[in-house]
Amino acid sequence: MKYEIGVILNNIFLNMLASPMSSYMQKSMAVVILLKLCKDPQTIVELFLNFDCDISSEDKIFEAIIIQLEKVAQGRFMSEALMSPQNESALRLNALEALGHVMTSL
Repeated sequence: MKYEIGVILNNIFLNMLASPMSSYMQKSMAVVILLKLCKDPQTIVELFLNFDCDISSEDKIFEAIIIQLEKVAQGRFMSEALMSPQNESALRLNALEALGHVMTSL
């Protein structure tokens, strides 16, 4: 199950956020999913322990989530042609909220 979780998070949700070709709806869906994960402190700790602290694991899922959410919150991934300023603002606020939940979870 660990492998499958890593594949889903890395290859689907995090790639959607990183891709400049993803639509607003795709990025929004990915951020909302990550926000739901970040609201559960136990899930955040388990992601960190099972992926980032595992010496045999090449996937640093927790780190990748934080990096992508930080980029979204700062607006460093945006393409103005893909979304309106209101959509960009909503996306950035959701990412910032997710980061806030991570900080309170630790």
